[in-house]
Amino acid sequence: MKRPKLEMNFFILFLFTFSVLRSTVVVAQENTFPNLISATASSINTTSEFQSDNYSLNYKTALKNSSELSLGLESLYSRGTAANFKFNFQNFGINLENSNSSRKLYAKIAFDKRTINQYADSTNLLGMVGGDWALSKSNIAFEFGRKSFAQELQSLTSVRDNLTGSYYVLRYNLLFSERWQIRALNKSYFISDSNNRTDSDVGLMYGISPSWPWIWVGFGAEYLTNSIANTTGYWSPRQFLNLGPRLDVAFPLFDKYSFSAGLNLNKYNDVDFGDGTGFYSLAKIVYGGKDSLKVEAGIESISSEQNSNRWTSSMFFVGVSCPF
Repeated sequence: MKRPKLEMNFFILFLFTFSVLRSTVVVAQENTFPNLISATASSINTTSEFQSDNYSLNYKTALKNSSELSLGLESLYSRGTAANFKFNFQNFGINLENSNSSRKLYAKIAFDKRTINQYADSTNLLGMVGGDWALSKSNIAFEFGRKSFAQELQSLTSVRDNLTGSYYVLRYNLLFSERWQIRALNKSYFISDSNNRTDSDVGLMYGISPSWPWIWVGFGAEYLTNSIANTTGYWSPRQFLNLGPRLDVAFPLFDKYSFSAGLNLNKYNDVDFGDGTGFYSLAKIVYGGKDSLKVEAGIESISSEQNSNRWTSSMFFVGVSCPF
C-alpha cells in the first residue's frame, strides 16, 4: 500500500535533521600505515514503499614518498524498491586525499549507473572536493560537488526521474570553552527538477564529560526551506522549523570494545502541515581502533507523529576496516 505523502515527509525530515547528530568533529590524522581496506553494509527498513540495501568496498593507499598524500578506490552497490519499481545502483569512485594532523583536503570523481525495473538505465558523472581544518580546539569543514539524490531523498520520484544536482555543505564546530560548544551545519542543494533546498542546523552543547569518555547534552534548532514546495513527489516544505534537546555519549565497555549513542527529541512545525513530535536515536558498538582491525555495528531508529499519523524507520549497519 502506498504511503501517504505526509508520512514520506517524516522520513526525509529526520534524515536531514539528524545528520548533525551523526557527524562528529573530524581532525585529520597523519598516515600511520601504508594501506587500508574497508567494507560496509547497511539495510533500511521503513514503513514506506522505499527499502534499500547498500554494500561498499574501499581501498586506500599512501602514495610513494609521501606520508600525507593517499589514493583511494571505492565501489558501491545498492538495491531496493520504491512502490512498484525495483532499482539498483552501481558506483565506482577514485579519491585523492592530502592530510596532516590539523587539516584534510580531498577530491573524488565517481561514475554512477542505475537500472530501474531491469530496463530503464541512466548514468551520471559525479564528484566532489572538500576540506577539513582543526583551528585550535574548533573545527571548520566544507564540501561541494555534484551528487545523485535518489538515496538521500528516498522517494519514488528521485529514483524514477534520476534526480541529480550540485550541492555544498559547510560545517563549523566552535569550542569556546572547555565545556561549551556550538555545532552548526548548512546544506544547500540545487536539484535537477529546479528545486533549491537549504537546510541550516545549529546546536548549543554542554560537556558534562567533554573528553573521552564523553557526555554532551544540549539544545538544537533546524530551519529548512525549498523553492518548490510540496509539488515534487518528495518532502519539500516551504518553511520547516524543528526544536529539541540533544544527547551525545561515548564510553569504553571492556578490552577493545567501546559504545557510542545519540538521541534527539523533537517538536517541529511545518508551515503547510502543522505541528508534530518525534525522536531519533543511534547506537553503535566498536571493536578495535584506527591503527588495527576495526569492526563496528549499530542501529539507527526514527519515529515521528503528526496529525495522528505515525511513521517509523530502522537502519542496521556493519563495517570492517583493516590497515596493512
